[in-house]
Amino acid sequence: PVIDAIKNEYPEIFVLNPNKYSSLYRGTNLDSGKLKSFIETTDKNNWKPVKLKNGLTFMVYFDKPFTYKPHRKMQSWSTNNDRAAEFGEAIVIVDTKKGKYLMNPDYFHNISKQQDNEYETINIGGNLKVWLGIEKAWFEDLINKTL
Repeated sequence: PVIDAIKNEYPEIFVLNPNKYSSLYRGTNLDSGKLKSFIETTDKNNWKPVKLKNGLTFMVYFDKPFTYKPHRKMQSWSTNNDRAAEFGEAIVIVDTKKGKYLMNPDYFHNISKQQDNEYETINIGGNLKVWLGIEKAWFEDLINKTL
């Protein structure tokens, strides 16, 4: 209720525009044993390479979304997949129409001392349906271990 009132009063500061940003990214680390077991059960054709601007290629699993269970009630999400990839060997990707966001990434970028390309926002709340991406080299290493 308080957050909704603030968002209504100052949308230019606190509202993420889903028409401008359709996806958000969060870097994460995964248990390699669990990931290897998961990859073994998937159709490899459902993993597609996605090249990031920084030159890294991630393999993204497009068959069905995962349930992302955050450890905290608030998490930072980036509009920039390259920046998110700096925070782990895996990234999760969420549709901005899912979740409850508090911060306009453009506004906070403009007032930030760090003028990088992160364009960050905050998600408030529980589980989200996300797509999983892992670095291609790690994916190939796990695939080779499953053969």
